[in-house]
Amino acid sequence: MKKQNIGNKRTMLILKILSLCVIVMIILGGVSFAKFISETKSDKHMIRPENFYFASDSLQEGTAMTHEMNNWNMSKDYTVVLDIRNWQDSLRTSSIDIDYTITVDDAQLNLQVNEQNISNGATLKLSSATETTDKVIITVPGGHVPTNHTFKVTAVAKPSSENTGFTQTLLGEFKLIEKTTTFDAELEKHNNYIDIRIGVAGETNVAITWPSWVTIDTTDQLLSNVTGKNTTFHLAQDSSHIVRFFVTDTIKESEYFTVTANGRTARIDVLGQISN
Repeated sequence: MKKQNIGNKRTMLILKILSLCVIVMIILGGVSFAKFISETKSDKHMIRPENFYFASDSLQEGTAMTHEMNNWNMSKDYTVVLDIRNWQDSLRTSSIDIDYTITVDDAQLNLQVNEQNISNGATLKLSSATETTDKVIITVPGGHVPTNHTFKVTAVAKPSSENTGFTQTLLGEFKLIEKTTTFDAELEKHNNYIDIRIGVAGETNVAITWPSWVTIDTTDQLLSNVTGKNTTFHLAQDSSHIVRFFVTDTIKESEYFTVTANGRTARIDVLGQISN
């Protein structure tokens, strides 16, 4: 009877199992390594030029940075100032020259860079020779109203010489908030006289008419040109004035005081209720 070498068979089996494990590990390792290479190659920063810095105080990458610009007077030129620079902070400055364009979505706006007029979409340069900040001035001409009182700015930059295909886009949105030109009025009723306080935000002429049962206080220096039951006087910006009326007849609640300023008219009854 032939003897079987059980020890040798067991050794062979173990070697086969170890060989199989090594093959599996090589395959899995190859997959992981290939995946790592694939992810590395797909990383968008692989094409970004080294030490390329393009930044702004009022623009940002991705979603446009939104700014509310208060005290816009639509009848006068209104300027918005922002900066474009080739540095991120004191330790990070671009080591290559940068070409960039500035574009606004409203063709009627005027553009300047460092106080020099430029056309919409013009190409400019930031030199790597120094840490540079360009001052961009955008002017909304008096009388012009951008759509929805808003305009957008786009700045697109790329290396001046390196053919990397890399570009960086900064965006900003500027919403113009009109300087308020409204007014407010408040009535105070006393035993034999009525005071109406009128306050305005913008400089304006104020026209006022009053009921038949009161007489205006003509000792007021602003009320020197009273004719009948109406007069007009001037108020400076952000000011107020109290107009006094003496009750000289039976009060008729159906009659109103009327105040007009900045194109708006309000009616005030003897109870102090205001209606447009």
